[in-house]
Amino acid sequence: MPKKVALGINRTAGVPAAVLLSLLNLPAARAQSSVGSKPAFEVASIRHCEMGAQNGVRGDGWSPGRFSSGCSPLVSFVRFAYIQYANGQSQSSFSTSAKIVGAPAWAISDGYEIDAKAQGNPSRGVVLGPMLQALLEDRFNLKIHRETRLIPVYNLIVAKSGPKLRRFQQGSCVPRSQSASPLKPGQNFCGPSPFTREGALLVQELHGLSVGDFANILDGIMDRPVIDKTGIPGQFDFSLEFEPEQQTMRVGLPPPPPGDAQENNGAPATTTSFQGPSIFTALEEQLGLKLESARGPGDFFVIDHVDRPSEN
Repeated sequence: MPKKVALGINRTAGVPAAVLLSLLNLPAARAQSSVGSKPAFEVASIRHCEMGAQNGVRGDGWSPGRFSSGCSPLVSFVRFAYIQYANGQSQSSFSTSAKIVGAPAWAISDGYEIDAKAQGNPSRGVVLGPMLQALLEDRFNLKIHRETRLIPVYNLIVAKSGPKLRRFQQGSCVPRSQSASPLKPGQNFCGPSPFTREGALLVQELHGLSVGDFANILDGIMDRPVIDKTGIPGQFDFSLEFEPEQQTMRVGLPPPPPGDAQENNGAPATTTSFQGPSIFTALEEQLGLKLESARGPGDFFVIDHVDRPSEN
């Protein structure tokens, strides 16, 4: 019997660190349905491959009616099909704490390339979501369901000092859908933006977001899911600077600049001193918000059955 392992989906796996964080919640994926009820590829080939550092499922591998993946493990295809594009719309894996569990060891270690073609001109979301689901269920005999379990979380609440949030002013930022050219000096995009580095500090500037949206961004970088419990309505501009701590932060954030690590007898020093506030302190001091440890619902996608595919 193949070894079963529990796999936490890395929020940044196969995605460049500078990519923008999505602000949408995990879609409500339905339980396992029959392949016949989903749109399917006209023809598809699956080949075993050797994975390397630059491999991974590529959203840009899509073109109208076609999907050509990089060399990736089955769990990466599952993440794309059932989490990121579950309902035919893009829901970035950055904004979800969902885990895939029950995967056999080969589904994590073995690489596959998929080249598939569909009739007509289905959208990118349909190709990478329902159509990829149908392919995995047909060719890998995948059976999967979603369930909710009680797990450690952070509740985002208002600090005792009260909120320190800047109200968003309409017209103060540029919608991404309306700008195909670089921003002019002084302009900012609305919505999510990448983290940047200033020495050891991580800096995030966000414009025109709700507190719930902001909680989703924190959810994408913390070691636990983050749930908005503030009850604060409206849209705001957020500015946050902090020094990430390995114990409570996810991997995939921009690395510190070269030369920051101090040497100690030829090895990096394990100092606990910081140049800036932790994210917990920064939230309270800069935004008047607080992360409170609690227990809450966590999303899991459970693989009930899967087989290696027959190649063609």
